[in-house]
Amino acid sequence: MTLPSFDLDGQVAVVTGASRGIGRGVALALAEAGAVVVATGRAVRDLDSLVEEAAAVGAACCRSSPT
Repeated sequence: MTLPSFDLDGQVAVVTGASRGIGRGVALALAEAGAVVVATGRAVRDLDSLVEEAAAVGAACCRSSPT
């Protein structure tokens, strides 16, 4: 659920450590608020899951990883 005053449409956010924990939660919150999120982390499988979860709620998220 997005707060009305937390509108990030048209913004881009880069979240490091987004594969798990707090980073994942922040990435999802930013995506749900309208930002296009570039998620980075070490666990590629978890990043792919994050991208799928964001897409399921209509949010924009892509991943970047060292592998």
